[in-house]
Amino acid sequence: MFRFRKIREFHGQRYICYHAMVNEYSGVKVIDYLTKVANGVKDPKEYNYTDADLRPEQPELPDYNFDVVDQVLISDGDYTNASATTLIRLDEFILGELINMARIVYNTPLAAVVSEWCLFSGIDILTKGESFTGTSEIFYNEVICAQVNMFICQYANAADHSKEMALTVNVGQTTPFPLYTGIPNAPSRYR
Repeated sequence: MFRFRKIREFHGQRYICYHAMVNEYSGVKVIDYLTKVANGVKDPKEYNYTDADLRPEQPELPDYNFDVVDQVLISDGDYTNASATTLIRLDEFILGELINMARIVYNTPLAAVVSEWCLFSGIDILTKGESFTGTSEIFYNEVICAQVNMFICQYANAADHSKEMALTVNVGQTTPFPLYTGIPNAPSRYR
């Protein structure tokens, strides 16, 4: 459930510090939209990809000066957007651990503040380590490569949330289709 482990020492005692938590996305539904923009007016519709989208037909590009920007309204065109709403949830156990961490590191539970959420993607591997006593080996998942995809700033004190702290986030990606205005005989999706 946690990643980015690091052993640190506070007040002569060793602790394992976790800097990231795995969020479960298996039940998250992704919705795709196709938005057509003409003369600045948006027309979004839910979109279902087909096999034809995997093998698009290459349009013939005539000799056309694409640098003449006054012929193209930049906001016009077709855009696809993938959108998914997900819940990031810190339960009672995690909030208790945050408060305990603040007591150990800062000598006060009032310092258990969540000021920034970072959503990232990464790659896990199974890692071997030693127990604190050094008498046995333990195996755990650890992230070896991670990239932050989104920063969210928020001030929330863990002590003010006794049962849970949650954040609902809508994540997605917008991709424009090429826009070819003024090209004779171009398919309608490119005009």
